[in-house]
Amino acid sequence: MRQLVLDMIDTKSDLEELCNRALDSAPESVSPDLRNDSSLGVPAWYDFESAAWAAGEQVRQAFSQHRTWKKDAALRDRVLEVAVHRQLRRGRQAWIMALGFVDARDLAPALAPHLSDPDVEGQVVDTLTKMRAGGFSQQVWPLTSHKQAWIRKLARRYLKRYAATA
Repeated sequence: MRQLVLDMIDTKSDLEELCNRALDSAPESVSPDLRNDSSLGVPAWYDFESAAWAAGEQVRQAFSQHRTWKKDAALRDRVLEVAVHRQLRRGRQAWIMALGFVDARDLAPALAPHLSDPDVEGQVVDTLTKMRAGGFSQQVWPLTSHKQAWIRKLARRYLKRYAATA
C-alpha cells in the first residue's frame, strides 16, 4: 500500500489527492474488531485505520492553515465522503473532526446517522457542537449514558446548547 499521508497539503488538489488515497486504502467491507488492546480494553487498530486517521489529521490542519478552504462546498463534500466511509472504521475520527466548523453545518444531516456508530460517535457529537448544528437532540440523547465519560460530557454539552431546538 502506498503511503497515505502527504508531506504537505499546499493546494486543494493535494487535499483531494489525500481523500482519494484514503478511500483507496479502505477494505471492501467493514473489518471485524481485532482482539482487545490489553492496556486500554478496546480493540486494537488496523494499520489502515491508523493511516486514515493520520491523513484526516492532515486535513484538519490544512483547514486551519487555509481558512478560505472551509467555504469550498465541493472540498467539504469530498472530505465528508471519506468521513462517512464506514470501511475506514476508526480512521474516520480525524476526518469527522476536520469538519468541525460552522461553514460545514450543511453537512450535519449526513453526519448525524453516525451518532450510533461506536467507532465515531464521540467525534460526531463533538463536530455537531462545533458546527453549531442544532436539531439532533433526539439522536444525541442516548449518548448521555455512554460508558465513556468524555462522550457523556460532550452529549450533555450538546443537549445543554441545543435541546430547545429539537
